[in-house]
Amino acid sequence: MLRTICRPFLFMLPLLAAACSNDAGSVSKGLNTRFVDSEETRRAVTERADTSNRSRAMGVVSNLGGSMETTRNQLGPAVIVLGRISVPEAQRYVEAIRDRLLPQWPYDAIGRPAVELTANSAYGAEALADDTIQLPIGVLQQAESEDEVAFVVGHELGHLLMRHQARRQDQLNRAETGVKIAGALAATGAVTQHGRTRAVSQHTKKVIAGATLGGHMALAEVLTTLVDPGWSRRQEEQADLIGIDLMTAAGYNPQYAAQAFKTLEAQEVDGRQRQNAARRDFELQRDKAGNVLLDKSAISLVGNLLSPVGDEIRDLRINHPDTQSRDTVAADYRDRFYEAKMTAPSKTAPLKRLRATRDFQNATSAVEAMTAAGNAFEAGEFQQAAERAEAAQRTLPGWWAPFFVQGLVAIQTGQQSVGLAQLNRATAANDAPYPVFERTAAEYFDSGDTAGAFRVLNRASQRFGGPDVTWLDRIALYEKMGDQAAAEGVRKQCIMSSNIGLREECGKTTFSSIMK
Repeated sequence: MLRTICRPFLFMLPLLAAACSNDAGSVSKGLNTRFVDSEETRRAVTERADTSNRSRAMGVVSNLGGSMETTRNQLGPAVIVLGRISVPEAQRYVEAIRDRLLPQWPYDAIGRPAVELTANSAYGAEALADDTIQLPIGVLQQAESEDEVAFVVGHELGHLLMRHQARRQDQLNRAETGVKIAGALAATGAVTQHGRTRAVSQHTKKVIAGATLGGHMALAEVLTTLVDPGWSRRQEEQADLIGIDLMTAAGYNPQYAAQAFKTLEAQEVDGRQRQNAARRDFELQRDKAGNVLLDKSAISLVGNLLSPVGDEIRDLRINHPDTQSRDTVAADYRDRFYEAKMTAPSKTAPLKRLRATRDFQNATSAVEAMTAAGNAFEAGEFQQAAERAEAAQRTLPGWWAPFFVQGLVAIQTGQQSVGLAQLNRATAANDAPYPVFERTAAEYFDSGDTAGAFRVLNRASQRFGGPDVTWLDRIALYEKMGDQAAAEGVRKQCIMSSNIGLREECGKTTFSSIMK
């Protein structure tokens, strides 16, 4: 993921020395002596790293082990930002940028990484361990030029081409620190969040529940999008420099990479403000009420909301340098190697044409409507939530997200059979993320239809490339049923997984406390 860089100039000396001493080999003249021509890059591309399937790339998932109330708090409308959204014009636009960048890579490539547009208005992107790039539609909304978009995509390609995800997958699974419920950019200041394992840490679960219980969907996105601190600074340096090299070789102006850092810094400031607002809202709510308005299980989640957030952000500050430092390093690299390339005009017309298409405008309107629907739902305004979801459905027929929120509204208002039908429509539609399947399974289970719950998990196994992603949820449901033999049977299969983090979770003696 695009992250900030510390030690602004220390790494440049060995880089320059190595680059200048290398034989260019198959590297084009335009990239000779650049970072992609360095010994560091050559070593990285010769290391073997196997690509994960989607199930393994999603990491360790366990959202059904707690109370039903906890599950509902965690798997509410905020999961919308994780799912894909079908925008054919934008899809073709981004893929064309990818196809323009990828041939500039002088070594064996990785095929053509898939690009998935997500229903997230934030500015960010993520490279997954299965060689997929997830790009929020917010990047296309906020970018000032195609050159800027090329840098974001080029950065993500840099992670994939250097095999960062594949080599670090086991460590990420073991750490279980990726944030999986919201894809929006956070107070930590990360531009992109690739490398997430989609595992929900215990702290993250508390933050999510606390924020959504407070009725702030946007706030939940900000507070729960914490970048995995396992990502090394050097990997971010590599991805930044590769992004600059690829975009420049493809004919883009590297000067406009700076706009990505500018947007990042603005979101970092906004994230800190949202964090402070969350603290004030929570404290004022408690003081004004004079008593506990939430039930005991909710309070157990909300109670630890404030201090751990500050602790995690401080930890991330230690592991990841600030945005300004990162921009300084990138600017220094551009000035050293690409000064003559930075006079070319930026490519703004293609992006403007995309934004003017009905396809794109419908998609952004639908995302806006669903954000409003989610906020209304969390505020308890269920009629308004349903109306906004219906508006999104009219604008973008077939999108799974309106079905999901309509199902939540129906269940919340006592129409369980209607709600289950709508949730099933969400899981049947293309591109629904795994948390939608979890919430649907949880509602079936709560209704007494345990067979229906497991049918939903079976469909999820098929959709996401294997049963691994569902093992922990299956164990949790069997234990809730009191069927220890069945739970043990799944556990035996689970500990055979190639996912180290999953094996460790499955090896625990009990799963009843996973969500507590």
